[in-house]
Amino acid sequence: MSTNVQAVINAAADEADTLLEGAANPAEAKPLLMDWLAATHPALPKAEQLLVVAGVLTLLEREGFFACPASSDDWDGPGEGGEADE
Repeated sequence: MSTNVQAVINAAADEADTLLEGAANPAEAKPLLMDWLAATHPALPKAEQLLVVAGVLTLLEREGFFACPASSDDWDGPGEGGEADE
C-alpha cells in the first residue's frame, strides 16, 4: 500500500488524451486504464486498481471528457455549406 492512489489517478487523468484515445465512453476507457495500470503499476493491488479506474472515470466525466468529441464533429461539416449563411 505504498502507492498513493490519488497520485496515480492524477497521472492517468493528465495522460487521458493519449491514454484513452479512441475511447468514446467510460466502458471503453476502463480496459485501457487497466492495461495502463498493469504496465505502469504492476504491484498495485486489484482493489487499488479499481479505485484508480473509478477515480479517473469520475474525474473525466465531471470534466466532460467523453461528451466533447461528439459535439465537435457536428460542427466540422456544416461550416462549409453556403446555404447556412443565407
